[in-house]
Amino acid sequence: DGPTAAITGGAGMVQVDETAGVQGGSDDDTTATAVSDLFSGLTGTSTDLPTEQYATSSASLVDTTGSGYGADEENGTTKLSLEINGSAGLDSGLETTGGTQIFLYESGDLIVGRIGNEVGDGTDTANAGGTIAFAVAIDEDSGIVSTAQYASITNPTPGASHDEVANLTGKINAKVTVTDGDLDTATQTTDIGDQIKFSDDGPTMFAAMPAIVVNSGDALGDGLLNFLANTGTDGLGDVVFDSALEGGTLTGTINMVV
Repeated sequence: DGPTAAITGGAGMVQVDETAGVQGGSDDDTTATAVSDLFSGLTGTSTDLPTEQYATSSASLVDTTGSGYGADEENGTTKLSLEINGSAGLDSGLETTGGTQIFLYESGDLIVGRIGNEVGDGTDTANAGGTIAFAVAIDEDSGIVSTAQYASITNPTPGASHDEVANLTGKINAKVTVTDGDLDTATQTTDIGDQIKFSDDGPTMFAAMPAIVVNSGDALGDGLLNFLANTGTDGLGDVVFDSALEGGTLTGTINMVV
């Protein structure tokens, strides 16, 4: 009589925000040492973010209640692990903010996303030694999933959608292995990629400090405009000023502190 393995998606999810610090709200950010220690053995992680970000789910991402040991239940075990839904170097579907695709690899018990080789035509190539952009871990007993993020990730919708999330749907599976007292085993997997999410970090509005304008010949004015801008971890894109001037143009120097 052999064991039975069953696994489905659970109620939990994990969402890490690339914004520095613990954000709260719908994010699961944490500074707990027990979480960061899960990833302490990794080398070659990106230094793109001001500080690495960690998150951990508050509930299991899977349900294994349909599993059983059969008649040989003595000393049986049920353990969880992660696997790539495909082969090493699978395209994660995610990109760095700079536009380079990220590819998935196993690293011990972890799944890591490694930044690929930039080709520039949308077909970047996998790099097994690439810099690590993020990593995912699962507790083998509880099904709690934790993530570490080291590089900012593209959240593709432009405009004011700063809080949108990207995920790993179809890319990462949770695997349950059931072993009975006779050491017979049974395994089953389920996709949990849609429950692993990366939240965007957007820019913030600013108020310009007073400008000093001095009349200069035929020009309407020359002067200095000083302001503070917080562009977030995605870096500076465009800064656009709209002005309504009559009878001339505005020239001058923009001093910006990011």
